[in-house]
Amino acid sequence: MFERVILADDGSPIARTAVPRAAALAAGCGSEVLVVRVSHAAGTRPQDLDESEWRRYVSAEGRAEAAENPLEAEPHLSEVLNELQALGVENVGSLVLHSGDAGDALVEAADRLAAGLLVLTSRGQGGLRRYVLGSVAEQLSREARETPILLVPATEEGGAPSAGVTAPLKRLLLPLDGSELSQVALPHAEALARALDAELVLVRAVDSEADLLAASMPTGAPPTATLSAEDARVIAIREGEAAAEALRTQAAELRDRGLAKIGVEVIEGDAAEGILAAADRLEADMIVMATHGRGGLGRLLLGSVADRVTRESERASVLLVRPSED
Repeated sequence: MFERVILADDGSPIARTAVPRAAALAAGCGSEVLVVRVSHAAGTRPQDLDESEWRRYVSAEGRAEAAENPLEAEPHLSEVLNELQALGVENVGSLVLHSGDAGDALVEAADRLAAGLLVLTSRGQGGLRRYVLGSVAEQLSREARETPILLVPATEEGGAPSAGVTAPLKRLLLPLDGSELSQVALPHAEALARALDAELVLVRAVDSEADLLAASMPTGAPPTATLSAEDARVIAIREGEAAAEALRTQAAELRDRGLAKIGVEVIEGDAAEGILAAADRLEADMIVMATHGRGGLGRLLLGSVADRVTRESERASVLLVRPSED
């Protein structure tokens, strides 16, 4: 899994904070990392490269040749490559593309280079965050491309990354809600947990008593609940027990497949708040979430659980996975 990882770089200190996380993942999975820089200056555009030119970036000889290109041997890229190697990544390379749209260029690179993962910081120079949940995600959805995206938290000012970004990947959080969609992220989380020898914690959110009471109040009517407090308590307990049993069953299946480090967590109330709180409390290094692009991934994520988790996660990186049928 993730044989080839693309690390998006815009030359900013903020983008640089994704390097330790990309390195930890790549070193653990034996992945090669290609650092892709998108420049607005005149030069080679992604759409102008033929297949042979794209292929040179996935061979050691081609990467060595590219490194001698003055456009691609700029000091910043050399520093990033050196940092990746110092952090244990054996196969590294860089590529400079010239495009007016960074999102389009990154999507093209991920597709043409058969990347298994695209890594970006959650913000960046000139609004990297805007194109993460805008053109990149939207284009992945529109053109039915399936490259998972790893969003790494970064400070707005480009300061030092949080401890979670620099720490080894030791604990992964996988939110499951019982839907087929949420199961899409399971193979990725399982494979990463194996490769990194990390603990995988399965999480499921259920309604709290307060949620159930609020939902029972008729819209536009006086605030009189149609559900009693006792009924709400009983339902909340029943839902919590059912969720715990479902997670334990899933955990047992994973143990049967040889995954030893597994935990389960049932959280009450708002799903996004619960996931973020669990990630902080458990000191999770990554949250693996499924999402889909029906109607446009960028539009779907806005206001959704995945978008809120991505926006508000300060420690854990967020891996977004989408199903192949979208």
